[in-house]
This record gives sequence, C-alpha cells and structure tokens, in this order.
Amino acid sequence: METDVALLLGIIAVLILLLLTLLGFLSYCGLFAPIDIKAEKPPFQDLQVAYKFARGAYKYAGALFTEVHSIAPTLKCIGVYYDDPDEVEVLHLRYLVGVVLNDTERPASKEVKEQLEAKGFKTASFPAVDHAVTTVFPFHGGAVSIMLVAARVYPKLREYIKEKLLCARPLIEIYEGERVLFVCPLAKQDEFYVEEATEDPEEGATSDPGTTTASDEE
Repeated sequence: METDVALLLGIIAVLILLLLTLLGFLSYCGLFAPIDIKAEKPPFQDLQVAYKFARGAYKYAGALFTEVHSIAPTLKCIGVYYDDPDEVEVLHLRYLVGVVLNDTERPASKEVKEQLEAKGFKTASFPAVDHAVTTVFPFHGGAVSIMLVAARVYPKLREYIKEKLLCARPLIEIYEGERVLFVCPLAKQDEFYVEEATEDPEEGATSDPGTTTASDEE
C-alpha cells in the first residue's frame, strides 16, 4: 500500500514538474509578455533591404525566411505584409521577405550583398517615418513563437487600429535578436510597396496598394 502511494506521489510530482517546465517555456516564448501598442516614431531611419516578393498564404513566408537567413545569418530579417487576409483571397495576398542591409549595428558586407543578388534577391529602399503603430514581442524561433505572435500580437494590433480609426499599412516585422519589432506606418505608406506589389499578376496593370491593418494567415 505504501509503495502504491509513493508511486502515485512520484507520478504527480513528475506531472507537476513537466507542467511547470512547459509553463516556463511558454513564458519564455512570450505567453505572458505585455503587449504595449503605441502610435509613435519607429526606432529606425530609412531602410535598405534585400528581398524576395511572393503571393499566397502568409504561412509560406517561412521558407523565404529560412533561405535569406542561411545566406545572411547575422543580418536582421524583415517581412512586409501588404494585405489583410480577412479581406483578400489567399492566392492574392502580397508579401516580401528579406534582410536589412544598412543596419548600423549589423551592416551587410559587400560579399553578402553579392551572394543575395546571386540568389535572386532584389533591393529596395523604405523611408523613415515619424508616425506609425508599433509594438515589440519576444521571439525565439520555432512554431511556438510563431503561434504566440499569431494568437496574441496580431489581434491586439487589429483592435488598436480599429479603435483609433487609423489607416495603418503595411505590416512590417523586423527580427531583432530575441524580439520582433512590429511597425504599421501611418505616413508615406505607398513608399513601402515594392514594384511587384503594385502589379496585377493577371493583367500586368498597376493596382491600388490597398489597406491593411495587421497580417496573419494560416
């Protein structure tokens, strides 16, 4: 009898330990991290980026992030999402993925720029802006961090933009070490649209860049 009780207590202790470990990991990934959304000047000037443009479900952006990180692992990755998946069909969602070339802390070398160009990455310039909706969130890579961003950050951004009656587009994500900076410009918005994003893929005509609040697509 005493052996059975000891075994049961041992199992309970292991389960509690596993639960605490899981909660600790989720907390590390941002489960309980505060989300402070502001309308302010984002912490960067003009951005020079190397990028690849794509259309389709945003979940497939991960392959481009993997590709560009393998070429330039020391540079900050950037994603720009042009459309709200609640308003635009999946096949027509527009986005780009790339790296920041002119970051003051981690500038791109000539060799890395040449490697990116050889792999088909184009270059673009995005302007500095004085007004944008911004927030930051922990990011440690992997599916858990991605799911927490989708579950916690995007809804908060949508809610803030809707409540404040703002036109904030596109959604920009800059990966800075163990955090992601989210920026939705409130000015010079059209200057963040690369040439491919303004072209009609079926007719080859220029289209209206459109409006977005925040982006996520399963």
